[in-house]
Order: sequence, then C-alpha cells, then structure tokens
Amino acid sequence: MLKRTHHSLGYPIEYKLVIQTNRPRKVGIVVKDADNANTLYTERWNTIKGKQEFFVKMPQSPKLTEFNIFNVSKDKNSEGVRIAELTPQPLSWSAKAIGGETKDTLDFVEFAQEFSQKASSLSAGIYLSNNGKYIINYMDVIKNNATNEEITTPARINIISGQIQVSKKIFLKYTIPGRMAILLHEYSHVYMNKKSSDESEADLNSARIYLGLGYPRVELLNIWANVFYRADTPGNRERWAYIKNYILKFES
Repeated sequence: MLKRTHHSLGYPIEYKLVIQTNRPRKVGIVVKDADNANTLYTERWNTIKGKQEFFVKMPQSPKLTEFNIFNVSKDKNSEGVRIAELTPQPLSWSAKAIGGETKDTLDFVEFAQEFSQKASSLSAGIYLSNNGKYIINYMDVIKNNATNEEITTPARINIISGQIQVSKKIFLKYTIPGRMAILLHEYSHVYMNKKSSDESEADLNSARIYLGLGYPRVELLNIWANVFYRADTPGNRERWAYIKNYILKFES
C-alpha cells in the first residue's frame, strides 16, 4: 500500500491526485484522518490503465490527511501502482447554490460538519448545536416505534420537534461526505422543503447544499446508492434515477 500524508490543518481543500499503473489495474483510493480511526473522507476504486487524474474535494479536513493507494486485486499492496502527483489546491464552492449566506443553513452546516467529523468517536447520546436550535439523537440503532425492531434507515427527523435520530451502527460505515449528505437530507425535510414529507424534494434540496459546499459528487452518488439498495422499492428506484440525473448535471 502506498501512503502519503499532507498537513491540511482543518482547512477546506482540494487535492489533485494522479495515479499511474503499468497495465490495467483495479486501484483503491482511501483518504482519511491520519489520527482518528474510522474517519474517512473518500473511499473509492477505479480501473486505471496508464495515468489518471482524480480530484478529492474536502470542504472539511483533518489536521493531517492520509492517502492510501493500493492494488485491490493484490491484497492491497502497491504492485504496479504509483502516485505520479499529489497537489493541494483551493476548493471552489458556491454560496448561491446553498441559498446564499442563509444563517440557519450555515449554522446547521457547521453543526453537521463537527458531528460528522467526530461521529466515529462519539458515544450514543443527545448532541446540540451551539445555538441550541438543532438536535441530534445519536442512537446505537434506530428502531421501529411500533414494533421496537431495528430498521435500516441511517437517520430520520421528527417533523414536529426537528430532532434528528442517527444510527451509530450505520454511520460508522460512512465517509464524512456520506454523513453530511444524510444529515443535510434530514435538515431539508423541516427547514428547506415546501412540503416537509416530500422525500424527492429533500433529496434535491440537500444535494444542492452538499454540492454547493464543494463536497464530491462520487460520494453523494455512493451514499444514495447504498441507501436505496437497503430499501429497494419502485419508489426508491424512481428517486434514485431522479437524484442521479440531478447530481451528474449539477455543474451545468
């Protein structure tokens, strides 16, 4: 496994990563907090032949960012794989896309970013934003209110109280951008939607904020694919097609 580190110091940043292989190889890319376990900023793979560029967008970063590059089919060793370039650069984002300088949205983003970054080490419990307006109930698992059985949703929001329940069991498996996508979706139900119960509206509102902040498209696609796979219904397949199209065409 190839390892590189960079002192990102918690600032918003984007990395240009160029990987080179000696023949077509399935290459894994994991970017994580070097000092905290289970705190990933991207986790992906791609089949590479020759040189290929990747851009790792990080609206939030740790003090020390670690890059792990490996040959997936060779027990995560570095056979036939090398890092040709790793360059930090400014991250672009769009205040307009997230609704301008909307204080409520920015307050929630700050709270969600801090929670997402610390979620791997936090214990189950109640967490409040600095202004006391937003509440996350971090639960070991989320259960059906009627049957008390565990359900597979990563999070849900109470439309009346605005409290967000989050499953620690599921969140531990997600990257930082994946966690942000889920939290922004729940926020959108109550604070952005015209119709609070509309899932597709929350999908689009949260995607607009997420992408406007500069988070990576690939992680958003991955998280929604994972969520819809857990609950494969005709309605969710329709939602997936709609949100996927929106994400891919966002820049235009």
